[in-house]
Amino acid sequence: MNPIEITPRTETPDWLAWSSPILTIVAALVAGAAFLLLLGHNPLWVYQIMFVQPFTSVSGITNIILETVPLLIISLAVYFPLKAGLWNIGGDGQFYLGAIAATWIGLSWDVPGPVLILSMMSAGMFAGAMWGLIPGYLRAKWGVNEIIVTLLMTLIGIQLNQYMIQGPLQGTGGYPASDTLSAEATLQTFGATRLHLGVVIALLLLAGMYVLIKRMTFGFQVSFVGANPDAAQQSGIDTKKVIVYTMVLGGVLAGLAGMIQLAADAGRLQAGLSPDYGFTAVAIALLGMKGPLRVFLASLFFGLLTAGAVSVASTTPVDVSIINIIQALVILFILTTSFVKANKVVINKEVL
Repeated sequence: MNPIEITPRTETPDWLAWSSPILTIVAALVAGAAFLLLLGHNPLWVYQIMFVQPFTSVSGITNIILETVPLLIISLAVYFPLKAGLWNIGGDGQFYLGAIAATWIGLSWDVPGPVLILSMMSAGMFAGAMWGLIPGYLRAKWGVNEIIVTLLMTLIGIQLNQYMIQGPLQGTGGYPASDTLSAEATLQTFGATRLHLGVVIALLLLAGMYVLIKRMTFGFQVSFVGANPDAAQQSGIDTKKVIVYTMVLGGVLAGLAGMIQLAADAGRLQAGLSPDYGFTAVAIALLGMKGPLRVFLASLFFGLLTAGAVSVASTTPVDVSIINIIQALVILFILTTSFVKANKVVINKEVL
């Protein structure tokens, strides 16, 4: 007899279902505090700077919002396929394809500002859609694992971006980056703040995702396929179309995130445009599996982590890589809580 017996749960306890995201974050912060202690730093002092100081100034709050925008959009690009039981690990690749397409339009088209912005958005969404279509079609047609395909396509997308900024789209400065976009090709800011149109777009996408999941037939089909694909197919749902459409929509959102980051923040195509947004988005989507509002809250938390890292790096000797450690711990504990929610672990004391 095994000392530890693991059996699938027939029903997840209510307290575990609603509290798991909170427990995940708390456990990650406690484990992060242990790392800080080992490095000789006071965790309470570091966490105070990381989580409280950004809220003490307008610029700090602005930083949180601006860091949340790309995370929220690309997290929706991961969240929606995840509702169908699909893993879109290729958010970064789709992000870069959207940024590349938007850069080409922004630098080569001579049209009025609003038309140029809409054209850049359309190009970014189309390029991201094509990058999402390939793994979606391969999964629907031949059952090819979308995790492997999206991951490999992310690597291709990053290298393609590197090629473009050293070749066809390289600027006149001689270093690996495109020319700076014109004022007509950048997103409008509100007054004297650094907040831009991308903030509004992100909130509209969040509301649209809520309506799609909660109120529309296709959203119900996506959730049904994710919960039980065999039953969904037997009920008449075309599961192959659902797979393709969800991956394409994920690519559309990630491509749009690339365009917004390019036109609102970076101002030109360059390496490192995405600091692994696509992989961070996986953790956010897992935290927000219960609905788009939770995706927003999880994105806000990671936006605070990133903005707080700036405060920590500028005011303390703590290396900013501690943020990467905390993010990795969040992912680790997400996987742990997901296992606990899905399985019941019983320790047989008689065997021990």
